[in-house]
Amino acid sequence: MKIFILVILFFTFLMDTNGQTAPNSKANSIDSLLNTCLDRGVFNGVALVADQGEIILHKKYGFSDIVTQTPLQLSDRFYIGSLTKQFTSALILLLQEDNLLNVNDPIFKVLPEFALPEYKEINIHSLLTHTSGFDNYTSFPDFDRSNNYSEEEFLTYLKKPLLFAPGTDWNYSNTNYYLLGIIAQRVSGVSYGKLLHDKIFAPLEMTQTAYDTTWIESNLARGFYRTIDGWSPKPNYSLRTLFSTGGIYSTASDLFKWDQALYTNQLLTDSSKAILFQPTLHDYAYGWYVKKGMDAS
Repeated sequence: MKIFILVILFFTFLMDTNGQTAPNSKANSIDSLLNTCLDRGVFNGVALVADQGEIILHKKYGFSDIVTQTPLQLSDRFYIGSLTKQFTSALILLLQEDNLLNVNDPIFKVLPEFALPEYKEINIHSLLTHTSGFDNYTSFPDFDRSNNYSEEEFLTYLKKPLLFAPGTDWNYSNTNYYLLGIIAQRVSGVSYGKLLHDKIFAPLEMTQTAYDTTWIESNLARGFYRTIDGWSPKPNYSLRTLFSTGGIYSTASDLFKWDQALYTNQLLTDSSKAILFQPTLHDYAYGWYVKKGMDAS
């Protein structure tokens, strides 16, 4: 039996358990586990659990802001980090369905900045699967996460020596998915945020999800993480550099809509979904890790 569990976390781990849960033994067991995690300081957030497509638990645990001790609401928007990559990869496949690109295209076809011998074998597929050889820009010693780099200067910044020949190895790299966002914009002539809205969020009625947070004035969960000295705010990242690697905010309810759409042809064709979920090296597909579970044949 398949049980889909969607848990949105942000790094504040304090206590408040108001919310709701259905009178279901599975839901009660999960609720008990999450309350234990909350009590022990290892979970704070909103959990949504669906069994066979039916929501059996949707509950808030803790605070949206440690400093103000504001209780979480089910409608609070969370920074979803690298879950953004799922949307970026789906967007690329939607653009392929529109015949605006092909995942086998070399990246220099769209990014002339990378029309250099070292990068000539890198194609869009290798970006999607982290097999390009690009190093991870968020790990560069001189990377300034709060700097609003321009596109031009950031593309120059990313042109580092490859870690390996394209297609021969695997390395999780935000560089890959940043470049995918630029490719999407260039082949379409539309901004990344608008592309997401028009092609994914609006069709799925994900009204509380967006890339650009300037639209958020309320119901925003503030991220914190635990240190030796106590709680510290989530580091301040520039959205320009998070971009298509990790710049989306969303809610548990909206992410459930996203999950359900992936079981149908509401957004992507069967052929596109087959590509989306086909694992390559290190069990990584297009924006997803895909492994066989206990119920797999």
